[in-house]
Order: sequence, then C-alpha cells, then structure tokens
Amino acid sequence: MKKEKLISGDYGYINARKKRQLCIVLLWALVIGAVIGAGWIITGTRLNPATVLGIVLVLPAAKAAVGLFLIIGYRSGNREDYDAIVKLAGSGCYVLADLVLTQYEGAMYIPLAVIRGGNIFAYAPKQKKTSAQIRQYLTLSVKAAGSTAVPSVDTDFQAFSQRIKKIPALKEDPSKTDEAIRRDVLSRAV
Repeated sequence: MKKEKLISGDYGYINARKKRQLCIVLLWALVIGAVIGAGWIITGTRLNPATVLGIVLVLPAAKAAVGLFLIIGYRSGNREDYDAIVKLAGSGCYVLADLVLTQYEGAMYIPLAVIRGGNIFAYAPKQKKTSAQIRQYLTLSVKAAGSTAVPSVDTDFQAFSQRIKKIPALKEDPSKTDEAIRRDVLSRAV
C-alpha cells in the first residue's frame, strides 16, 4: 500500500519534507561525487569533461539544499494539539498545519490555522516575527480572497483553542472565500 503524499498544510508535512529534501541532497552529492570521481579515475586528471559536468550538477543540488535549509529549523507540531483543533473546528472549515510562510524579510511558522467565515485564525508560538507581523502577512491572503475580516493570531495554544471553540460551527462546506484564502496561504507556504 502506497503512502499518500503530504502537501503543504497537512499535518506532518514539515517532518516528511525534511526527510525527502535530505534524501535528495544526499543523492545529488553522491551523483556529483560519482561523476567527478569516475572522470578522474578514467582520465587520471581532474581536468576533464566529467569535472565540468559535476560542477554544472552543483546548480540543481544547491537548489535542493536551499529547500532543506529553509525548513531545517522547524518541525511538525504536536499531533494531540492538531487532533484537538480538528475536533473543535468541526466541519465547514479548513484546518491547516505545518505552515512555513516565506517573505522577503524572513519566514514565519504557523503550526495550526483554521479558515472559516472568510477569516483565518492562526496559532503561532513565540518566534522572531511578532503576532502583529504575522497578522499583517495573513491579511494579504484574506484581502486577496475579497474578505475584509482581520486575521487572529494567538501565541498561546489554550487561547487559540478557546477562540476556535467560540467560532460558530457551519454545517455546509467551506465557502468560496474560505477556499480562496486557503489557496493563497498555501501559495505563500514552503
């Protein structure tokens, strides 16, 4: 049975992505080493076309390494917290997990977020970015979806879970605005 591939926003994505990126980087290192080593062994000198090929192969390897370095400092959130929020949120919303959002000024980590009613409610534990900076960045996604709501960012899990408890549950599927917010947030995530 094949495991389902995790995508950004799924619980466990960061840990799975780190493992995958590490394997890719190590594979590139082996390929580059094999190409350069084979050229050196065959010609007896490092001045050969295989060395040039090995140097050119460093470019995609570097791209893979950047992907690894970007998420190496993060890890997936607590599974019990995720399960509790999924239960509290109920249906009619999106629950996102393991979000590393990037921007020019740096990255921010949001282990849990709930999108409902044209707004996003995020749990972002203490980090370099302040709650106000994270809220401002999430506002871009809310406005891109055509909503005027102000995102909520909590640094304390208990406060976040209480906020989710207070949001009225919806019986129907998430709205088109909620879907647009979800797509925009995921487009900004690693």
